[in-house]
Amino acid sequence: MNEMSGLPELFAAGESETVELKTLFRDPSALARMIASFANTEGGTIVVGVREPTTILGIDEARFRRQYDAACELLEPRPSNLTIAFPVVGNGLKIAIVKVAKSSTLILAQGGAYVRQGTSMRPMAWPSMLTRVPSPGGAATSETLAKAVEKLSGQLENAGVEQEKLMSALDKASDPGVRRTERFYGFCFGILASLVAAALWLGLTKIVPALR
Repeated sequence: MNEMSGLPELFAAGESETVELKTLFRDPSALARMIASFANTEGGTIVVGVREPTTILGIDEARFRRQYDAACELLEPRPSNLTIAFPVVGNGLKIAIVKVAKSSTLILAQGGAYVRQGTSMRPMAWPSMLTRVPSPGGAATSETLAKAVEKLSGQLENAGVEQEKLMSALDKASDPGVRRTERFYGFCFGILASLVAAALWLGLTKIVPALR
């Protein structure tokens, strides 16, 4: 396959839901989340070593290959049909092209589920995650969702600790405006906790039958 074919058009079109142009990735976890977001949406292409719209910066192939291998270790399961190439562009610089196929199963990056929305990466919404739970007999994907539930529970616990710290700091203030801010944060956290609790209950009602 000629990886150079279509690159001028791709660069000219810029980023989209299926294309990401990056100068570099600073750590493998960021690359893993990006790959997972494409796999959980419509698939796509990640081009590294370029700056929008058409500036070619190039990359160190050995360094990026190490990042890529480390990122793949953070994906569970590893997406099928995931490929990488290092074409040399017209000015003699190498770029990396990572092609990600759409996955029929939920792909997690360090326990988190992500999707592509427009030109951005976002955490996957619970309704979307639940649609990935198979009918009874698909224990592998159910286990994947259970791990995502566990991660979200941990994030909620951490948020609770931070909220307690904030509330403690606000308790020391006597300004009425600060008191209103305290009530506002308490109200928002209460809504968040209720939504996550409902999502956990709904997710587990799906997981338990599938694991039987």
